[in-house]
Amino acid sequence: MIINTDNFEYRISADSHFGLENPGIIFLHGFTGSRHTWAHLRDALEYPSAALDLPGHGETKTLEPAVPADFHKLTEELILIFDGLKAGKVHLCGYSMGGRLALAFALSHPERVESVILESASPGLAEADARASRRAADAGLAEKIMTDFEGFLRDWEAMSFFAGQKLRNPGGWQRTQEIRRKSSPAGLAYALKHFGTGAQPSCWDQLAGLELPVLLITGAEDEKFNRIAREMTGRLPYSNHVQIENSGHAPHIDQPENFRLLLSDWLTDAHRLCGVRPR
Repeated sequence: MIINTDNFEYRISADSHFGLENPGIIFLHGFTGSRHTWAHLRDALEYPSAALDLPGHGETKTLEPAVPADFHKLTEELILIFDGLKAGKVHLCGYSMGGRLALAFALSHPERVESVILESASPGLAEADARASRRAADAGLAEKIMTDFEGFLRDWEAMSFFAGQKLRNPGGWQRTQEIRRKSSPAGLAYALKHFGTGAQPSCWDQLAGLELPVLLITGAEDEKFNRIAREMTGRLPYSNHVQIENSGHAPHIDQPENFRLLLSDWLTDAHRLCGVRPR
């Protein structure tokens, strides 16, 4: 499926019955991923679902001349995608970069969200100086992507975030590598500039007002995002934080069956699990 907005021609994969059985679940991938990142999970989940290629990734195209894009505009464009999918309320599941987007959307449009599932995600950087430093670092990374894409991929896949993934799930590791290598260097550089962590306004101060069920999933070996999830849980009124053992930054790849079971339980009864009354 293709849905056009001012800036982008989005490529979307959706079940034939998505939008007829509400609420479905929409998946948002992380940096260097694509909608195909979620294919194994969607096939096994037995729940109406959709996944899209975020700008700069997969087969989603940037339209020319493009309206200036930023993180806020990307958040708002999800409304057009939901409408194109004939979706009312949805469960919104995002990994890393996609999780930041899912959280920002839920804060802006809680009336369109049934629950939020955040995998290894954050509300952004709280301090302006930290955001400026991250933008500078991302600019350097974007230059690396454009000038030495293979070197970038080697460095990216060697990060401690992904340690052990190849041994835990060789098939998932191979699929993830294939998705990364099909990426457009220019597209990834564009995404870093406009939608990276440094480009995102902080959402920390808004968490206390989010009256939706939120599931935070982290890998037990991902110390940074476990710390972030614990702090988020302390601010969110209705949230659960679950660590998946023998997993790093990408539990849906490291431990796909455990991730699926966790997600299935959540989709069955998110409100009870978080103690929030359905609206």
